[in-house]
Amino acid sequence: MPYDNKCRNLSLEEIARFEKENVPFCVRLKMKKEVIHLNDLVYGKREFKPVEQEGDFVILKTDGMPTYHFANVVDDHLMKITHVLRGSEWLPSIPKHLQLYRCFDWDPPIFAHLPTILNTDGTKLSKRQKDLHVKHFQQEGYSPEAILNIIKLSGGGFANYEYDKLSTMEELINQFEMERVSTTPGGLDFPLLNDFNRYAQIVNIIFYEQVITWGLERISKLNDFTSSDFHFIWVHPTVTKSDVDSFSFDARMVLVDLRNSLQNIQPQNFMKEAINEAIKEVQMKHNLKTNKMMKLIRLVDGPPIVESFLLAGKDNVIHRLQAASVL
Repeated sequence: MPYDNKCRNLSLEEIARFEKENVPFCVRLKMKKEVIHLNDLVYGKREFKPVEQEGDFVILKTDGMPTYHFANVVDDHLMKITHVLRGSEWLPSIPKHLQLYRCFDWDPPIFAHLPTILNTDGTKLSKRQKDLHVKHFQQEGYSPEAILNIIKLSGGGFANYEYDKLSTMEELINQFEMERVSTTPGGLDFPLLNDFNRYAQIVNIIFYEQVITWGLERISKLNDFTSSDFHFIWVHPTVTKSDVDSFSFDARMVLVDLRNSLQNIQPQNFMKEAINEAIKEVQMKHNLKTNKMMKLIRLVDGPPIVESFLLAGKDNVIHRLQAASVL
C-alpha cells in the first residue's frame, strides 16, 4: 500500500500547531507525476511510473538522519561516480534516485543492474549465510583463484567459459564485456569449485617447485625460505603514500609506465631478458639513474628485482605496480 501523501497539503495553521506541540516529523520528497526513463546497461530501456506505485518518500528521518536513498545520491555525486553497478533488487529504487538527481539538477551516473546470484535450491544468496563468507572458504582450503573462477560462471559477461582451466584476473578483465551480462539470475556451482581448486593446487605446486629450484643455491636448510631475506616471495610489500611521495621525481608516472611496459609482454615471453628491457626502457624515458630506478621498484617487490618478478609472476607484478601508482 503506497503512502497516501496525507501531509503534502497541510495548512499553515496545522503546521504551526504541530511545531508548537513538537510533533515528530520527517522530510519527504514530493514526487512528480511523470514517467521515469532509464537506459540500463543490462536491462536496457525501462519506464517507471512512481506516483502510481508509491507516494512521497522519506529523505530525512525523524531523528534528522538522511535515508539511504538520499545519502546515496548525494554521496555518488560528490564522489563524481560515473557508473553504478549493483544488484537487480535495486531497480525499483531507480525512480527515487533519478528524481533526486533532477531536483539537484545533477546528471545521473550510468546504471547497470546485475542479476541476482542464487543458491542451488533457488533461494537468494545472503550475507547472513556463514558458509558464504570469504573467511569460510579460506578456512576450508579454497584458493582465491578457484573462488574467482567460480564467480565468473554466474551472471554472464564472458563470451567463452572454460571449465578445465583457471583464468587469471588479467585475463578476466580483458575478456569481460558488459553487453554479455545476463538478466537471468545465476548460481554458484559449488561442485565445480572443487575442480577449480584442484587446478589451483597444481598451479601452486608448480610455483613451489620454481621457488625451490631458484633457492637451491641460496639456502642451506629448508626453513631459510621463511627468513626475512626471502620474505618478498610470500608477502606483498606494504607501500604507503609517503613512500611514493619520498622520491624527487614523479614516481607514480614511472610506476604506471613500467606497469604498461610489462603489461605488453606476452605471458609466454615474461622472461629475464624482456623484463630487463622493459625496466631499461622506462628508466631511459624518465632519465633516471639505475640506483633510483631500482629503489623505486623495490617498493613493490624485493631484491633481486628481475628474479622476484619472475617468481611473483606477471599478474602479481602488474597488480603491485598498479596499487602503488594510485596511492
